[in-house]
Formats: sequence, C-alpha cells, structure tokens
Amino acid sequence: MSILASVSLKKVRVWETHMWGQLWEFDLPHMSLSMLFMEEQQLLLMALKNNFLMVWDLMSGNLRDTANWTTDLEGPDAHGYRRPIAAAFNGEACLLAILYRGQDILIWELERDSLHETYCKESGARAPGERRANTAGAIGLMFSLAPSSYLLAASYADGDLVLFDNSEGTLLGTTLANAQTLASSPDGRMLAGGNSSGVIQLFEFETLKLLYRINSDKHGIQELAYR
Repeated sequence: MSILASVSLKKVRVWETHMWGQLWEFDLPHMSLSMLFMEEQQLLLMALKNNFLMVWDLMSGNLRDTANWTTDLEGPDAHGYRRPIAAAFNGEACLLAILYRGQDILIWELERDSLHETYCKESGARAPGERRANTAGAIGLMFSLAPSSYLLAASYADGDLVLFDNSEGTLLGTTLANAQTLASSPDGRMLAGGNSSGVIQLFEFETLKLLYRINSDKHGIQELAYR
C-alpha cells in the first residue's frame, strides 16, 4: 500500500493513495521541519521546531517515541541551539541533520537517540568542548539520496557550498555556489542549488564539480525538486 503524509501547522495526516482515504491524524505541538517514512512505511518520523523528534507507529497509530536532540549539548554555545531553521533526514544512514542560525550543524543518530557529531564549516566534526570558529552559519542542507551514501551538502550564508562525509566526520570539499536551497537527484549523483537571483546550478554530488548553470527568469527560488 502506498501512503502519503500531509502536514499543516498543527496536524499531520496520513493517507493511502489508492482511494485517498485518511488512515491517521496526529496533533503537532510545534511546526514541522522535515519528515521521513522508515521500515517499509511502518514508521513516520518528524523533526519539529521545538528540537524534538517524534516517531509514530503507522500500524497502530500510536506515538512510539520522542527525543530532544539538544539534551546532550554542553559548553558555552549550547544556548545557541534553541530555534532550528531547517532539518534533513538520511534514512539509509539513520541520521538527522539540523540547522541553527549562526551555529554549527548538529547530526543526530536516530537508532541510538544520541548526538552523533557537530559539524563546523572549516573541518567537519568538532570535538566536544572545542571552541567554535566565528564563521558564517549554514542556511541549507541536503543528504545524497544515493543508496548507502553518507554525503551531506550544506550551503552557507557567505556563498560557500560545503561537502561532508558523515561516515568519517570529514570535510571533503568547498566551492562557491551562493545557493539558498538544495536538492539531490533520486540517484544521489547530482546536487542542484538555487538562489534568489533565479540561478540554478547542477553539481556532481561526490566532487561538487559544476556541471550545468541555468539562468532562470524566475527570481526568488524557494525550493527545488527532481522528477
């Protein structure tokens, strides 16, 4: 059975797409940032604006688990992780990446309900307690959709596009892209980036090599998607 989830400010509804009947309706305590189906569509995971992950069992309609991904944060800059601006799931690697304005990227491990890493722009994974560099914050992020991929791309306010390897916690490369929104191709081989000037750039995901540049007559690109 194919299912679809639709989200409003206060509710999420789950539908079966054959007859378009509603299967479940769940209340949301805060606005959703990102969602993901897992375990052959038996679970629905949702990252919320209040720093909580919620997991529903779609076989029973019950809330299976909740977790606050900021619980393990320590140090002088922990107070900065209050209001996330974006989040992205990697179902293959069981990871959740979360963005905060002017802060490093948090990587949460879904299976263990624990903080996996914090990534800084200059070097990738940052050691606990290590002083954060005063650099531009990330404004967009996207995991590669390639099977078994651990690649994470992040766009920054200063125009840089940065590629991380989640399996090693390393920085793989940086290029200038001025991308406010990112999208992975279904096979994970290409990364698209769009900006407020209407420019769309297509990169090879593994290398950030620029493949194509499209000058659109539409300004203010808000979101990109492959079909």
